[in-house]
Amino acid sequence: MRFNPKSKIEGACKRSETRYAMTSVLLRADARVAELVATDGLILAIVPCELDEGEHVPHGDANPLLLPPEALAEARKQRAKSQPNAHLAINGKTAKCLNGAEFPYREGAFPRVDDVLPSGVPVVKVGLDVGLLKRLADAISTDGKLTMEFHGPHAPVKATGDLGTGVCMPFNTRK
Repeated sequence: MRFNPKSKIEGACKRSETRYAMTSVLLRADARVAELVATDGLILAIVPCELDEGEHVPHGDANPLLLPPEALAEARKQRAKSQPNAHLAINGKTAKCLNGAEFPYREGAFPRVDDVLPSGVPVVKVGLDVGLLKRLADAISTDGKLTMEFHGPHAPVKATGDLGTGVCMPFNTRK
């Protein structure tokens, strides 16, 4: 599996162990696209990646392929400067870096990504936490610029950067 080393997708992961799957990065794929997904329950980041020939990712929510964030960080460090992408070999029960370091997949139920992504025409103003928005921008953008879509007063806000797509949860602006 190859991914853009400029993405800091693991920055969108939860840092505490209360929901173990959310401290991981989900690798999901179908016949058309492969993606890395991370969330901490407040933001959700999605970055495209490429599967290598012969790599298989299980479909559906019942059997998610959860990568430890450390595996992505190590793959990024091991990337040769001449290579455009970082690389993790996806096989069996581990993700393997170019230097031979192996990281076992994690177990758990990852949130249903497609249920969170807003759809429809954006129409409303929403209050956002700038710190969360910055973390999301770091995960899906190289230059900190995001295109924002607002879908309702209490709906998640969809953001698109040059590396991928994400969601930021609104805060209540009423006092």
